[in-house]
Amino acid sequence: MLFKKPMVAIDIGSKAIKILDTQRADPIKIKKAGIEYLPGSAIVDGSIIDSAAVANALKLLLKRLKISTRGRRVAISIGGSSVIIKKISFPLADDLEIAQMVETEAEQHFQYSLDELYYTWHILENSLDASQSHVLLVGAKKDFVNQHMAVVKAVGFKIGVVDCDVFAATNMLEFTNGITTDLIGLINIGSSVTQVSFVENGNPIFTREIAMGGNNFTHEIVKQMGIGFDEAETLKITLSEERDSSQPKMLVAINKISAQIASEIQLTIDFFLQKENNKNLGKTLRAIYLCGGASSTFGLIETIAKTTQAEVGIINPFQGVDISKSVASNLSSSESNLFSVAIGLCLREEEDG
Repeated sequence: MLFKKPMVAIDIGSKAIKILDTQRADPIKIKKAGIEYLPGSAIVDGSIIDSAAVANALKLLLKRLKISTRGRRVAISIGGSSVIIKKISFPLADDLEIAQMVETEAEQHFQYSLDELYYTWHILENSLDASQSHVLLVGAKKDFVNQHMAVVKAVGFKIGVVDCDVFAATNMLEFTNGITTDLIGLINIGSSVTQVSFVENGNPIFTREIAMGGNNFTHEIVKQMGIGFDEAETLKITLSEERDSSQPKMLVAINKISAQIASEIQLTIDFFLQKENNKNLGKTLRAIYLCGGASSTFGLIETIAKTTQAEVGIINPFQGVDISKSVASNLSSSESNLFSVAIGLCLREEEDG
């Protein structure tokens, strides 16, 4: 077999590229990990605007980590508004009948011509509602997916897997916490977007993106303190890591944005539960788990817990992973949170599709 090594996991986010190179083992072993930050306008809403800048950043990171592209395949992930995830239900049917119905329904649900999309579907097993067949339909615009594939191909990699952020993050949740039949909230708080997903039996059954994230905290600190963006970003990270709350204006900024994000999360929870419980399923949310680079922002977890009245925790994406001290020492606690999607990608195999 030509490609014998594990795939390299590459998560291209709006703020940074994250890479994990692993060794097949039980538990999974991280050989190399690294981050390369991107220019602010290189990626907007998940779309690559400046492919040359992204490719150059990827080359720099690969060179620094001494990762060769020769004979290597990658697992990448996509997110943003160009990715569409829908849960649809049909009368009970076998797989062949469902496939035919999905083909008929897909264009209506996606609101695009199927010629413009890459799409797939997955039957949700063990649903509380056994009176129907439930299917998760996933699609993305071809030009959007091709942007990401072109960047990794440009540096010499072959494509192994193209995943979605929500599924990669769910893989990470399952790996670190195990599968539960309970309804769990998984909230991935990135630099520009907060992705709220509800997971049941290891499957994300609903997802919504909130156009707020870590950058909103930084911009509000800039506004409150009259300083530059880079200085505000540094202060925000220092506050989150050292828990030093000695600057009142910064706390005003942090608390304001935390309250706004928490309010949007609560609205999403209310909408989802009302929709599900209208079907007489009686669902309740057992817990909320936070991941993503902005999840450890000072005071955010407490604000979300107070607003939602739920049990809220932050996931360590490296929990249960064999990571050497030399690799771990190069990552700060806030940087470690950036690897939630990348860890999920590490768990993928090419035959997973």
